[in-house]
Amino acid sequence: SPHGHLDVTRTSDAELQRVYVASDGFAYFGVSVQPANTCSYFGEYLRFDTKNDAGKAMLSVLLSAKMAQKKIVAWYSDSTAAGTNQANGFSIAAMSISTGVGVHQ
Repeated sequence: SPHGHLDVTRTSDAELQRVYVASDGFAYFGVSVQPANTCSYFGEYLRFDTKNDAGKAMLSVLLSAKMAQKKIVAWYSDSTAAGTNQANGFSIAAMSISTGVGVHQ
C-alpha cells in the first residue's frame, strides 16, 4: 500500500472542487467525483487534521494544486457510513480521513 498505510483507498486523478478549514482545525475537501466508500457533507468527502505537521503539509499541497489548476490524488480510510450525506445519516465522525494527498498532471 502507498505510503506504508494499510487499509487505505486511493482516489483516481480528480479535480479539487472545494476545500475549507473549520475552527476545529480540520480541513475538509471535495473532488469532482465522489470517491468510493465515502460519505458526503455538502460535497466534502474527506478530512484531515491541520494541527500537526503532516496536516499542514497536506493543506499546502491541496492549496497549491488548486491555485495551479492541477488534478490531485488522495489516499484515505473508508467511511464507516459510506453513501450517506447531510440529509440521511451523515456524521462528521464517520467521514473518511485522508492520509495523504498528491498533485497529478
